[in-house]
Amino acid sequence: MHYRIICIIGISGLVIAADQISKLLVMSTLYNPPQRITVLPGVDFIQVWNTGVSFGMLSSTSSWVVWMLISLTLVICCLMLVIMMQTTRLFTIISLSAVTGGGIGNAIDRLLYGAVLDFIDVHYREWHWPAFNIADCAITLGVVLLMIDSVKTYKLKHEN
Repeated sequence: MHYRIICIIGISGLVIAADQISKLLVMSTLYNPPQRITVLPGVDFIQVWNTGVSFGMLSSTSSWVVWMLISLTLVICCLMLVIMMQTTRLFTIISLSAVTGGGIGNAIDRLLYGAVLDFIDVHYREWHWPAFNIADCAITLGVVLLMIDSVKTYKLKHEN
């Protein structure tokens, strides 16, 4: 039981801290005047405020949309917390902790600014992937780990 709580708080807290610190650095560095910093060929840091969800879908400046997204995020995080407290699978706890930390990191932005700060711009010539942030990376990584775990679990159950 204790390892679950330590893992949940540790991983989620690390993701939230890394996300919020990176966003504060971006805001202080890139905000005035707005600029683009090349990190690697094809990777820049920029400042983009996302009022929607993934890839800018459901973009809106309406306050009810912001509160709906915050509420939905918190409900999902609470459900994942219930799952994490019931499972004994460390891999599942790690994966869901990453997703939870990312969700909370983006919810903090919505609460403070009404939008999520995205700043990593991956591109090739004129093609750009939608900008994203550390929280988005953690959510994606957590989901990928969950899919890998599901496939492994499925194979183990069907091989025996």
